[in-house]
Amino acid sequence: MSGQTPGELPLGTDRRPLTEFLPSRLTSGPPRMFTPLSGMHDVTARQPATGLLPARRRVALAFTPGMLDFQHAVKQVLGQDLDLRGPAAPAGGWLSVSLPVPGGAPAFGLWAGGAQFFTVTPNDKARTDWQNAAWIYENIDQEVFSGKFGLIDLHRLHAAAAAASTWTGQLESLIDETQRMTDRTQAGALAGSAASVIVDRLRGLTGSLTAARDVFTEPAPLVHDVLDDAAKALTEFGHQMSYIWWESNQVLLGVPDNEIVAIRNNIDSYLAMNGLSGLGEIVATLQPPPDPAQGAGQPDPAQPDPAAIGNIKDVLARYDSTVAGDLLPGMDKIAGDLAQQPVWDAANAAITNRINVELDKLDRVARSETGKLAHAYNRVVDRLAKLPRTWHAFRPGLSREWVRAAPAS
Repeated sequence: MSGQTPGELPLGTDRRPLTEFLPSRLTSGPPRMFTPLSGMHDVTARQPATGLLPARRRVALAFTPGMLDFQHAVKQVLGQDLDLRGPAAPAGGWLSVSLPVPGGAPAFGLWAGGAQFFTVTPNDKARTDWQNAAWIYENIDQEVFSGKFGLIDLHRLHAAAAAASTWTGQLESLIDETQRMTDRTQAGALAGSAASVIVDRLRGLTGSLTAARDVFTEPAPLVHDVLDDAAKALTEFGHQMSYIWWESNQVLLGVPDNEIVAIRNNIDSYLAMNGLSGLGEIVATLQPPPDPAQGAGQPDPAQPDPAAIGNIKDVLARYDSTVAGDLLPGMDKIAGDLAQQPVWDAANAAITNRINVELDKLDRVARSETGKLAHAYNRVVDRLAKLPRTWHAFRPGLSREWVRAAPAS
């Protein structure tokens, strides 16, 4: 492809994370970079910085700082698919006024005075879908905390920062050494053309080494510093994402079982306050639950009493969860006729709202941390984009600026 550096992928084709390609590029420079001085001519015959560029084309940060919620941060930063909002509001709700399904979860309802008033069935599929979604992050939270999962590898990013720091430091030492040799040669007993040739060669070598060092130090900030800052941001991202998950997972992993139990207990208390027995399990055979007063398995022989039936229906129609006490934190008030679907729609909304309260907490942390991480990553990309595209050999008479700014061939 015309104008493309050999081995370089076209624009937009390399979607690897920053932590994947940087360390290998930083540690795959000239093998004799730190050999004895006699071998330093090899430094200028290679291209130590080329592999790092063009950084902006090699790394695509596909998110806008501060815009990602928790599930999209997990997808974009970690590479892990996650959907929590969808399963949190299942089609058909968590509970519905319907008959139990053979082989499914037991329904519950009210059987009193020889009559069945309502039957509510939990949504098995909704429960399974939510549990599967919630356990995706639960299963990876420790790895995210450690900084190594999917697209992130904190160890490699630290290695990249260490490599840049090592190169900078060793080049500084070599520059000092060649300068001392130059000074000793100029001050020594040698004279004439031989001394001039040696000094010229040493100055040329010093210029090449300085140009190599300046790759990592000019312009500010230092390459090592931006890589180190990115590592710190990635560490904080992993820690905070898992910390907030651990604060919410006791709620999220218990959905919807804990919420359904809380609703049933509240209704039982309400019925008891009005002189009625509590809810009972209703299996797919549609047999009424055993009456504790009659003995296990014995049906209630009483015939329906119209007056009693009317009273029970009136009690059911006036249900208000606040009368019997609080539901779980995050659950809204539930009120209405227990024999009709609208009150169970309100119950479904209360369960979903409790989930959303926790997801909102996750989202606030995710937006903050991805914003910081994107800022740190973009500083790395911007700094690497300033590295020279091609590294040319220093030759006597060529300026250091030419070496640094030589255009790509």
